[in-house]
Amino acid sequence: MAAEMLIVQNCLIRTINSVYNQCINVATRGTDSDKVDFANYAFQWTEWVHEHHTSEDSTLFPSMGEIAGVPGLMDVNTNEHAGFHDRITQYAEYLKTVIRGKEKLHGEKAKNLIDSFMPELHGHLGNEIDTLVNLENYDKVD
Repeated sequence: MAAEMLIVQNCLIRTINSVYNQCINVATRGTDSDKVDFANYAFQWTEWVHEHHTSEDSTLFPSMGEIAGVPGLMDVNTNEHAGFHDRITQYAEYLKTVIRGKEKLHGEKAKNLIDSFMPELHGHLGNEIDTLVNLENYDKVD
């Protein structure tokens, strides 16, 4: 399970890195269409993260606790989601204003918004892998 989660997390990190590394370039050199397309690409990442965490919180993590016989086993990871959720939502709201043409894409603003949540999100991703690796403590196979 940890290996599979690492693959998903790697995709999440690579995608946000691509946004972070290209947002200034697109904002300064891209056409208006490029900027809207880029904002939509960046926005889709926020939707992906939201869907990923929603499915973990509602289905995956509760079932893991049930299977292990320890209800709430994954609560520490679920609780971490709240630590950066609002800042990802702020980032998503900004991107929606760009997509709707109400605001121009500003690379520095996008980077600053990413910087507001990424350290906590990155720490959470590592913590989640540690929790999944430690599930071996609940393996009842002899």
